[in-house]
Amino acid sequence: GQKLSVNPISRMSGHDLLFSETVGTVEWKFPGVLPDRGLTVIGGCAGSGKTSIAIDMASCWMDGESFMGEAPVIRPGRTGKVLFILSDELPCFFKEKAITRGLDSDKFDVLIDWNVNHWDVLEATLNDFKPELVVFDSYRGILQNTSIDENSPEAVNHIRKLERTLEQYN
Repeated sequence: GQKLSVNPISRMSGHDLLFSETVGTVEWKFPGVLPDRGLTVIGGCAGSGKTSIAIDMASCWMDGESFMGEAPVIRPGRTGKVLFILSDELPCFFKEKAITRGLDSDKFDVLIDWNVNHWDVLEATLNDFKPELVVFDSYRGILQNTSIDENSPEAVNHIRKLERTLEQYN
């Protein structure tokens, strides 16, 4: 099997952490809430509102509105486009939420029933639509049509592939 490397544990006081020199900086879509790059996971039990939170956040991003009290960081050339990838949410439920929240139909596209066996469709959509934010609903759902256990090393490989793919297409 594959051997994972483990970083040694280190401890810092709050003071030392806050006043230390850091390598790099974090750029944000919503400061302290959503980084501009990488993957962010919204976790919780079924029915706890994860999808609604993600749609609300995406709606605020599209419209340039504050989310959880944080104003979006607006960059030159910003389009506000969002790609929703639905694998758990039924399209009729998503449609109702999109209408209720007043999502601008010109600023979002939807991939329905996408899973990790269809990377070519994801890449073509990213290349064509050029979203600034991609919402996967849900991670378990995009693995559902495979024999992959969501806690397996193979699932982690898919997360890394998602990160690389999203970075490649900005």
